[in-house]
Amino acid sequence: MSEFLAKLWDQASRPVELLGFAGQFVFFLRFVVQWIASERKKESVIPEAFWWISISGGAITLVYAILHTDKAGQSDPILPIIVAQLCANVIYARNLVLVRRTKRRLAAG
Repeated sequence: MSEFLAKLWDQASRPVELLGFAGQFVFFLRFVVQWIASERKKESVIPEAFWWISISGGAITLVYAILHTDKAGQSDPILPIIVAQLCANVIYARNLVLVRRTKRRLAAG
């Protein structure tokens, strides 16, 4: 266990790894936001903030993956992370477009 913690600490002290941890933490926050919004309404809700946080987390994780690829002798499967984040951010942005359209339609009455 102490070997695992030592390795984790070593990785966490590198800036590029801190960026990766930050991206994952932002992704975690989107579920917290969704959970709180759902609890307040007593039904499942996906607030607009969920999509903004998704884009933020996706962008941070994408930057991490790109920076991580620059390491010599890289053996981690980083390319799938890059492709997944690019595709996911398109979906997040599309959901924001749909949210905005609905808001405009409701405002117009």
